[in-house]
Amino acid sequence: MNVAICFFGKQISDLYLNNERVIIIDKHGWLVLINGRRTLIGNDYFQPGEYSYQFGTVLNQLRENMPTISRWNSKGDTYEQILRRAARQVLCLATGLKYYGVNRCILSTGVNHHLDSTILELAGRLSSIPRIYLYVINISGRLLPLIQGECISSRQALGQEISIYDASLVVSEFSLRARQNQTPLIGGIILKTDITNYYRALLVSMFYDFRSFLRMIKNSILPNKFENDYSYTTGSYPFQNINQVIAQRTGLYYYEKRMTDIANSSHSGMKLIIMAHFQPEASSFPEGGSLWNHIDLVYKLRSLGYNKNLYYKEHFASWLYFSSIGATQVGAYRDKHYYVHLEALNCFFIQDKIGKKFGGSNCQEFLPVTITGSVAVERALNGLHTIVTGYPWYLGLPGVIHLNDIKDLNNLSADLLEFDENIALSAHQFLVSLLSKKTLTNATGIGLTGILDEGLLEDFKNEFDQLLYSF
Repeated sequence: MNVAICFFGKQISDLYLNNERVIIIDKHGWLVLINGRRTLIGNDYFQPGEYSYQFGTVLNQLRENMPTISRWNSKGDTYEQILRRAARQVLCLATGLKYYGVNRCILSTGVNHHLDSTILELAGRLSSIPRIYLYVINISGRLLPLIQGECISSRQALGQEISIYDASLVVSEFSLRARQNQTPLIGGIILKTDITNYYRALLVSMFYDFRSFLRMIKNSILPNKFENDYSYTTGSYPFQNINQVIAQRTGLYYYEKRMTDIANSSHSGMKLIIMAHFQPEASSFPEGGSLWNHIDLVYKLRSLGYNKNLYYKEHFASWLYFSSIGATQVGAYRDKHYYVHLEALNCFFIQDKIGKKFGGSNCQEFLPVTITGSVAVERALNGLHTIVTGYPWYLGLPGVIHLNDIKDLNNLSADLLEFDENIALSAHQFLVSLLSKKTLTNATGIGLTGILDEGLLEDFKNEFDQLLYSF
């Protein structure tokens, strides 16, 4: 049986060019070893074949992934064409996976949050081939292999020993930073390359949008030499960046005018606070499942009987307009109407005080609700509970309560706000066991910079080999 490594960069793929067990899948097709040489076989080589009757099912699954499609392609008038083209690719990929006897797919990403990886994800489900994602952990920056058989809720840690790495120290350091109300060192700070100034963001948007407009004209006249089998999955409408930056600023201005640094409440007992996510991002969708949008989440909390005031704290990264990767696209998910809608649902906007984080790692005044946020990990290490609505990598962590397990929010015990030393100790043990010897060196920068660190390549290769040959 063979293993397919999917969408890795050339420098990683080249390490396995002569390995007969490894099939390489990239944006141009299949690189297959034939008579001692790697041969590129286009995706159109395969036909839907026996999977043709599943076209309607796949089409519906793709529709369930519309947040991913719209994130990377904003041309809504082409969605029906994109869906059907992608559905055919799913069927053809499934045929190819079966033809080459693939029994595992390893993807160069933590979750299927692009359409190319989503197409492969659905092809794997269709052909009953598990997918292994390499998920960056913000505790250490290392990669935790997660295996997925069906939808996101089936995802779990692979649990295979593939390195000699001991996570004890980094878990303790992560816990200490949380106890001191400090953000995680990985993914928790604003970088010098990030743009938070509105006027600078507008200038950068104008540059990007004008360049994109010229490129669109050029590609309509001349062939695009960079085109590949997945080029159709990305696209933007004219001057998208400017529109989104303006929407983002208008929304945040409204939020800032209505937020308070003191959570006054007319009711006693349990207070719920939504710790909002930076969006759009994979930690919301697909990891959030059906409750990836905070407005949907509020309606769900109301349906479970919670009719008191809800508190809402925006993610600090929502004030980013551009990062080192490019436009954050926050304006696609945050505008004035978004916050007006939340207010109509009796949500009150909270600003954290210095040294006092409402809903944070040490807070015993509120019970936080998060989709998949690391605040749940921080609080668990400090002996506190958190409600989680999605399917994060740490599912099963002591102190985490999944919303699916709650039938009536009015019956929650006040004890959930209290510190529990057993939770703190058990959470520490859980994370050390989960992350020790079972993660890889992140030489490829997955989930971070996306830039290969050649100094870490040898360690990555040794550990990746352990992963490959563990099947």
